[in-house]
Amino acid sequence: MQRTAFRPSMIPRLIQPRLTRVAQAFPVIAITGPRQSGKSTLCRETFPNKPIVVLESPGERRRAEQDPAGFLARFPEGAILDEVQRAPMLLSQMLEDVDRVREPARWILTGSESLMLSQRITQSLAGRVALIELLPMTAMELAGFGQPPRTLAETIILGGFPGVHSPGAIPTEWFRSYVSTYIERDVRHAARIADLSAFRKTVASFAARTAQLANLSKVSNDAGVAVNTVKAWLSVLEATYLVHPLPGWSGSERKRLAKTAKVHVADTGVAASLMGISDGKELQRHPCAGGLFETWVANELFRAQAIAGRHRCLSHWRDQNMVEVDLVAQVGGHVSLIEVKMTQSPEPRMLSAARRVAKALPTWMDVRCVLVHGGEESFVDGNDRYVSWRDVGVFASEVFGPGTSVTDAG
Repeated sequence: MQRTAFRPSMIPRLIQPRLTRVAQAFPVIAITGPRQSGKSTLCRETFPNKPIVVLESPGERRRAEQDPAGFLARFPEGAILDEVQRAPMLLSQMLEDVDRVREPARWILTGSESLMLSQRITQSLAGRVALIELLPMTAMELAGFGQPPRTLAETIILGGFPGVHSPGAIPTEWFRSYVSTYIERDVRHAARIADLSAFRKTVASFAARTAQLANLSKVSNDAGVAVNTVKAWLSVLEATYLVHPLPGWSGSERKRLAKTAKVHVADTGVAASLMGISDGKELQRHPCAGGLFETWVANELFRAQAIAGRHRCLSHWRDQNMVEVDLVAQVGGHVSLIEVKMTQSPEPRMLSAARRVAKALPTWMDVRCVLVHGGEESFVDGNDRYVSWRDVGVFASEVFGPGTSVTDAG
C-alpha cells in the first residue's frame, strides 16, 4: 500500500507546547521515545539554534568516551545530544556543567530506551532535568494534516509512525525495515541477546497476543526459550518501546503491581506487520482484528497520557469472577471504564461489565462507562457514552486534559 501524504517534518506535535513550557524552567530536557517517533524533528523545530550531535556516530561516541568534559566544552551554548544512551558517561559530567552555567534548555537529550535511560538521567541529573516522552502520532495529529487514514482498517494497519505517512512511503517495506533495524540495533545494545531468531519469534508471539494477558508460558512455547528468558525479553521490549504493559486496576498501587498485566504492542502498524497483515481485507478476516482495534484505542490513550505529562493512569480490570473491562483510565477521582468493540452497531449490553464494575467502586469516585466502537456516530445514552473510532483522539485528549504534571521533573 503506497500513499501520498504530508512531510513528517511539517507535522506540529501536540506535545510541543508542554516541551516549550518546561524548557523555560529546566537546564536539561530529556526526550525519550521509540525510534522514528519524531524526536529529532521535534528538537530541531523547537530549538532551531542548537547544534545537533548524533551519538550513534562512532567518532562522536569515541570523543565522548575519551574526554566527556572536553566533549561538552565544544558546545559553549549547549547542544542537542541525539541517542544519548550511547554515551551515558556524559550525564554525570553534565551535572557539573549545568550547576556552573545556570540557563534553561541548555542541553536537550534524546534517546530510544525509556526505563534504562530515564533511570540513568534521574540518577545523574536529579532536579535539573525535565522528562518528556514522545510516542508515535495520535489520531488528532494525523487528522489535522495531509491525507489521514480514511478507514478504521487503514488506520490500524498504518499506525502512527511519521515515516509511514511520508511521501512515497511503502508501509510494508517501512515496517519490515523498522522491525529489522529495531532488533539488530536497539536490542543488541539494550540486552545481550545471542539468539536473534528466538527473539524474533518472541516478538511475533507477543504481537499475535496483543491486548491479551501476558501469558509467558505460551510465548515461551512459541519461541522455544525458557519462561525466565521471555520475562527478561519482555522488559527489554518495554524499555525500547515495542510494547506497553497494561497493569490490572486496583485502588492500591502495591496490589496493582501484583496483578497480571495485559500487553499491547506500542503501534498497531508494527503489530499488523508482524502478523503479516497488510490490507483491510486481511485485517477483517484475521482472528486478531478485535485485539488490534483494542490496542489501537489503548495506544491513543497512552499517547494522550504522555502528551499531558501524566503517568500510570491506565490499567485494565479483571476480577476473581472473570468480570473484565478492557481499559480503565483514572485521573484523580475521575474513572473511565472503557470497553472496546469493533462492531459498527453498538448496543447497551456491551457495557454490562463496565456497569457492574462501576457499582462496585467507591461512591466518591466520578465514574463513567464508555464504549469505543467501529461505527461512525458518537452519542450519549443516559450515563453511558458511545465513542466512534473517528472520535477516539478527541476522547483520549479529554480524558487526560491539557496536563500540568508533577512528573516533568526528574
